[in-house]
Amino acid sequence: MKVNTALTTVNLSYNGLSDDGAAALGRYVRVNSTIRHLNVTNNRISATGARVFANGLKKNECLEILRVR
Repeated sequence: MKVNTALTTVNLSYNGLSDDGAAALGRYVRVNSTIRHLNVTNNRISATGARVFANGLKKNECLEILRVR
């Protein structure tokens, strides 16, 4: 997905995503320039995982909609 040039919406809700997954996703969104909508609702991401993910978001300039819960 790192070299993705077409995918604009990603729905990862209800996937059992953990803190490790959130960290990987944070690294991905840091370098991705095409994802506009990302849904990570209803996963197993703790506050620690959310902080790591948020660090990746700091560098992302294209994400318009982020759904978390």
